[in-house]
Amino acid sequence: NVSNYGVQEITRACGCEAEEHNTIWFKWTVATSGTMGFILTPTSSDLNEDYDFWVFGPNPSCGSLGYSLRCSTTNPQQAGLSSNQTGMNSSETDLHEGPGSSGNSFVKWLNVNAGENYYLVLDRAVGYGSFSLQWTGSATILNPFENEGFDSIPTLYFCGDPQAGVSFDFTAFVNSYLQGHNPQLFSAKIYANETDATLERNQITGTQNIYERDYVLRLNHATAECFDIQHFNVVISSIDVTPQNSIVSLCKGDSVTLEPSGNMYVTWNPMKDIHAVGTSYVVKPDSTQQYIATSYMPCVNLVTNGDFEKGNKGFTSGCTYNTSLAQTGTYTISSNPNALNANWASLNDHTKGNSSGHMLVANGNNQQGSVVIWQSDVPVTNGVSYNFSAYVAQIGNQRVQIEMRVDGNLLSSVTTFQKGYWQNITSRWTSSSTKNSTIQLLIANNSASAEVAIDDIDFSYLYKVLDTFNVDVLPSLDTIINHQICIGDSYQFDGRILNTSGTYVSANKNIYDCDSIVTLNLSVGPFLRRESDIHICSGESYIFRGKTYNTPGVYRDTFPSQFSCDSLVTINLFVHDDYYQNIKADLCFGEEYHDYNFDATQSGHYE
Repeated sequence: NVSNYGVQEITRACGCEAEEHNTIWFKWTVATSGTMGFILTPTSSDLNEDYDFWVFGPNPSCGSLGYSLRCSTTNPQQAGLSSNQTGMNSSETDLHEGPGSSGNSFVKWLNVNAGENYYLVLDRAVGYGSFSLQWTGSATILNPFENEGFDSIPTLYFCGDPQAGVSFDFTAFVNSYLQGHNPQLFSAKIYANETDATLERNQITGTQNIYERDYVLRLNHATAECFDIQHFNVVISSIDVTPQNSIVSLCKGDSVTLEPSGNMYVTWNPMKDIHAVGTSYVVKPDSTQQYIATSYMPCVNLVTNGDFEKGNKGFTSGCTYNTSLAQTGTYTISSNPNALNANWASLNDHTKGNSSGHMLVANGNNQQGSVVIWQSDVPVTNGVSYNFSAYVAQIGNQRVQIEMRVDGNLLSSVTTFQKGYWQNITSRWTSSSTKNSTIQLLIANNSASAEVAIDDIDFSYLYKVLDTFNVDVLPSLDTIINHQICIGDSYQFDGRILNTSGTYVSANKNIYDCDSIVTLNLSVGPFLRRESDIHICSGESYIFRGKTYNTPGVYRDTFPSQFSCDSLVTINLFVHDDYYQNIKADLCFGEEYHDYNFDATQSGHYE
């Protein structure tokens, strides 16, 4: 599209009696000599959309253009034309026409020579619409990008919400595209449409959302002052997966199973005390912990005929297509290898499991080295991971080693181990650039034979999912109680009446609804009983438990024992009067008297 003009440089002195309204200027250099013309087609076919043009050259001076080589300022509506196209072609003879009703909007094309420079000025005099421009004739325009090896940009496939778009680093994409080329000569920018790219406005940079639509890359050459426009399409496949950001509460000592959103190539951080159960993990943290799961889900399969239900289409092979497979180095699409050779395995299609499905069957001979059985080109995007998967089966009597490669680089290999048995080969691969990559299945050069079947080839865009699980560990509050009671007493614990020694355990829910273990160590101590007879004489006294007693009687007192139980002591106090007795003893000379503790041998008075 065009909008306004800069400096008014087109005057009546330039030809066709008009001036600039809404203009765009093009400059080109002729690469090969010949004829050169163009057709300008307004987007709207309304005759009120009126484009004019001037051509200057060869080798014009921008500061002094002079009179134009060709120009047309015919108004299609005023001239009564049926089309609002304009340009230069081989059938016209006039060199200038217009303004208004004069002419038919086309003039004679140019004869140009290699190395010459020209200007083309396009002006929308009336209307608002955009245009397209098609070059005609035998001459070619010098293209400084032609031999630089810039690849065409393939369709970019993504997974996500087509309406919301997918986060995409446009700057990294441009850097990847320019990788390997001279940064002093080449630069590139991304735009939403060709008009913005041509006028270098509204450039898209940095990381922002990319949507399902057509985008434009403008490739610039610094010294040649040329640019190349490349369109590329974006396809976003919807996937119903929302990354998790959840809080999981559990009681200390319990475990919980964390389920990732994706089901392929799952990794967890941290790995401590985690046990894998398929793609999920059972965790039993001692304290609050955050776990992050990185997983993938297959979204878009970029292989168009991986199940071979469309026959011999959508791929190439290093073997020759031949329905009989009587010779080595041939392949075909079949529903059962045994139908082709009675010595081969009877094998059903891998997906359907019956004779209605199809597979690729190869009778290859790799005595000359490895053999490419299957090959296809797929569009890949820088930084995106893909899952390459296929099923292979040995149909002959000798084992076959199958290699999986991307752009010639080995990803994985598998060696068949049983005739007539499907085996899977799979690998994850991450692209380092945006381009078309070649994916291959080969028979390795160390395989003795190449009698093999292949089915269900898949090269899927992997949608990366980051799940965050915040595991909150709640306290369990375990308690130990040591308690003593006396014989005859009881203790109430967890609704039970206890009166014997032992260890008792109770599990209850605390305020966090977690099991709290209460352990009771119960001791039952005995009562102590003691009774004593105490004799004193009249006039004497006896002190018991801090009290003085001097009269006969029974006295009791209690005090705690070593088991904290009451001990009862009883005192039977006896008070005796004084006792007097006169004893007269007679004995013969030489005898001794020893009664009542006496020790007398002579006459006398003893007490």
